[in-house]
Amino acid sequence: MIDIEMPRNNDLQNQFRKNICNEIFAVDKNIRFVGIVNREAEVIEGGFRKGIEPLLDQNE
Repeated sequence: MIDIEMPRNNDLQNQFRKNICNEIFAVDKNIRFVGIVNREAEVIEGGFRKGIEPLLDQNE
């Protein structure tokens, strides 16, 4: 787990999280999903790489 100091402004926070996700995707083309979770374990940013379908549906 990485604990990163977030900017104070909500718009800056959103852009900061999106940038982190994009940087992680750029590390390796085989990364299918990136997610940032809050302290309650809720995904607050991220998703599947563009053009990638989940291997499982939400019922599995």
